[in-house]
Amino acid sequence: MAANIFIAGTGQHSGKTLMSLGLVAALTRRGYRVHYMKPVGQRAVKVGSEIVDEDVALVNEVFDLPTPPKAGKRRAIVGGTD
Repeated sequence: MAANIFIAGTGQHSGKTLMSLGLVAALTRRGYRVHYMKPVGQRAVKVGSEIVDEDVALVNEVFDLPTPPKAGKRRAIVGGTD
């Protein structure tokens, strides 16, 4: 059965990505299949031909997740505009 975990904070730089990294590490170590996504991102990077949030790229790279970077983001806000 699939379960979803949503991590939210009171603002930027509150440790959400750090918490996500720790949670992904703990879950994968226990044998769970994990995917990471970020509904709205502030900082975009290019991965292959896709533009994704840098946290999605980081988590996918660190844990070699099978999630394509494009599936990990829904909306990237670049330069404070849509």
